Amino acid sequence: MKHKNFAGSLQRFVQGHVVFMAFLMALAVFCVNIILNPRSLNRNAFGSILALTSLLALSGAGQTMVVITGSGIDLSAGSIMSLTAILSVQLMNGANQHIGLCIVISVALGALLGLCNGIGVTKIKLPSMIITYAMSNVITRLQFIVTEGKPTGSAAPALSAALSYRVLGLFPAILFYCVVLSVLLFVLLRHMKYGKRLYLLGDSHSVAHYTGIANDRMVLLTYVLAGILYGVAGLIGAGYFAYVTCGMLDVYTMRSIVAVVIGGAVLTGGKGTYFGTIAGALFMVVLSNCLAVLSVRDCVQNIIMGLVIIGVLTLYNRDKSVRQ
Repeated sequence: MKHKNFAGSLQRFVQGHVVFMAFLMALAVFCVNIILNPRSLNRNAFGSILALTSLLALSGAGQTMVVITGSGIDLSAGSIMSLTAILSVQLMNGANQHIGLCIVISVALGALLGLCNGIGVTKIKLPSMIITYAMSNVITRLQFIVTEGKPTGSAAPALSAALSYRVLGLFPAILFYCVVLSVLLFVLLRHMKYGKRLYLLGDSHSVAHYTGIANDRMVLLTYVLAGILYGVAGLIGAGYFAYVTCGMLDVYTMRSIVAVVIGGAVLTGGKGTYFGTIAGALFMVVLSNCLAVLSVRDCVQNIIMGLVIIGVLTLYNRDKSVRQ
């Protein structure tokens, strides 16, 4: 009986402190990584973790908003990032003249592709997994059509320098872009009508409808905003890595979903924060780094990530059932 009470109390504590638990798990894995490889405790390694966490968190921003709506998950995130990154490096081609144009194209293309996703979900009434998966395939093929399988060009030196520069030799500049986005999303989701309506919509579509919220319009707008965030994340990824190949950023689709889930978002909607997504992203990056230290193959890493998702869903989401 005492064992059951302890287990129940532990689970309630975890469910009530999801973000804290995500950071705690990241810290635990980081400590294991240091024990296995003491040389990983250095400025470069720590800076790389912060940079990769920031990029994953940027890609998870749109995913967080989509999940909160309760409409499902967005499987086109990574492919949108890859396409905007490829177009950006081809247009910049190692020069600084077209950075502004690349920003406009990334935002516009992301909004257009997000609009297509939103129309598929709200007007055609297709499940989000179906329409976004189909869009992902189309976008991936477009990458090869545009580049003929051989992307050319490189990011503008000014953009790469602005993203890769490290303050005090430790904190990557991309981290500060992530902080700015965090503040903006916090204000949007917690202190503006849009955010309050978004959470109400995710919690109950019928209640949201009866309170006068245009559900389809909200979902459509969210997919457009998510597309814009993916487009900007793709441009930032292009600047950070400098060179891009077809499908290079596609992996951020599943990684962003895992980060959102680990950060405490409920896949049925109505619950989740961007701060939680950042915590989930940190855990993902630290875990991936640890597995790399152990020389674990990519296929095995994917299995481990899948098991992590199952474990986290079981632990986090029993109070609001994912099975509903």
